[in-house]
Amino acid sequence: MAIPAFDSAFAEVVSLPKKEQLARWLIKVKGSGSVSEYATLPDRYLYAKIAVAYGCPLDEASYISQPIIYSINAIYRKVAASSDNGLLFDDMKTGLGSVVAAIRGDQNISDRLGFYIDLPEKYQLALAAVS
Repeated sequence: MAIPAFDSAFAEVVSLPKKEQLARWLIKVKGSGSVSEYATLPDRYLYAKIAVAYGCPLDEASYISQPIIYSINAIYRKVAASSDNGLLFDDMKTGLGSVVAAIRGDQNISDRLGFYIDLPEKYQLALAAVS
């Protein structure tokens, strides 16, 4: 699948390592912090911090103690304004794609949702970090 050209902010973020992309996403949501402050944390901690920064209902320790997909699920419910607590994505790629679609306002359009889900994870994370 050809990846369309995105703006320069996206191009900058997509070239970063995964943890730096997650750190940028966290900083975007929190509105403060630095990449170096977060980029050394394990992925589980970064996703937990992102969930808490979005205002998800559990505390950071609760998200850290669960698989990452639970944090992604909580983030999706928050950004999509969905209260479907029974929803749990089958895998991280589907979950991240759905989160990005929700952030970008395309979560209810199936062909656009499929586009975000089909993107490689580094592109999904970059879009989350710059949207």
